[in-house]
Amino acid sequence: MSARFTLHTPGHSAYTDTLMMYALAHAANGQLKQVSGKGLFYALEIEGLELEELASRISGIFRRNVERLNTEFTRLLSEKDLKKAESVLEDVELLTKYLGELVEPGHAIREGRAGKGESFKLPLMPTAGKYYRVDLTVSKKYQAREYAVCSFCSALAMLGLALGSQALRRGATFLVSTIKFSGEVDGDSILNLSDYFLNLSDAGRELLEASKACLDKIPGRLIGYLLLGGLDDRLISAMEASNASWNVLTTRFEVVRVVQVRGYYSVELDPAIATLADLIKMDEKLKSNYREKFNTLCKELLRACSVEALERLFDFMSTRNVEKIYEFARVAYTDLRRVRASFSASELIEILTQLCTGA
Repeated sequence: MSARFTLHTPGHSAYTDTLMMYALAHAANGQLKQVSGKGLFYALEIEGLELEELASRISGIFRRNVERLNTEFTRLLSEKDLKKAESVLEDVELLTKYLGELVEPGHAIREGRAGKGESFKLPLMPTAGKYYRVDLTVSKKYQAREYAVCSFCSALAMLGLALGSQALRRGATFLVSTIKFSGEVDGDSILNLSDYFLNLSDAGRELLEASKACLDKIPGRLIGYLLLGGLDDRLISAMEASNASWNVLTTRFEVVRVVQVRGYYSVELDPAIATLADLIKMDEKLKSNYREKFNTLCKELLRACSVEALERLFDFMSTRNVEKIYEFARVAYTDLRRVRASFSASELIEILTQLCTGA
């Protein structure tokens, strides 16, 4: 294999392939030039790297992230699952052969509900439940037909869970989110996103920690917006300037004896990204810190469990409809006063209102 090639994720699902994309991107590192999101799969352009070296990197990266998977995703994945995946990826020769198959798109065609292999775990593909829907006017029951994949797809998606997602947990409830895109994004931006998942910024950590207090009440789509709020200014600006559209995928899992999917959400981020990018530009122009105040407001609302106010706030961020600001202000004032919060949102609201008019 030449030192310049394109790898395609298999095409199992948007969620699964996004995880696998982050795993491959992280391993390619500085040799990753560009990633193209093409709906259900991604194409990664890699230069200056041999497939054998990429396979060796993947194997080593998995070993270094077993502890993270054990800690962050405990109960979603068993120790047996992790040991099997680690063993699979240790065979660099077979892993290299698998990567060679990804040079051409369509690997998933040979797998799925009609294929052979191991069952895909729900945390790696939330739509992979074992019951396959049939026409109940013909058949009297649902058929048990699990989604089967090769062991390399399973292991690579597991690595992507560590490198390209963020998990929130409270009791038996887990919310797992990842950021997907369609279009073209430069390699550095993808690596920065992966770094964010691995090493949350202070702002991101504080937002997500604050959300745990009312995790059972927060709609899945709000978690996606909060994840976006934790990204640094440079990454927000790069996402806004890219030739791509962005979504966050969030799955709500509940673990009671077995892993169950309780919700799956896809939220378009482009409008909110554009509003945050404009807020960043305003900060640069005015030498202000409204972006920081925005995150502080979100944290105060989370501590007050003011879910309705947060929904109104992000409705505004996504629409720039000034009426949404008034709705937000009414609810937020009541809830912040109830918990005697010291933060005043009036100045920030005034600035956000200016974004509606372009002032």
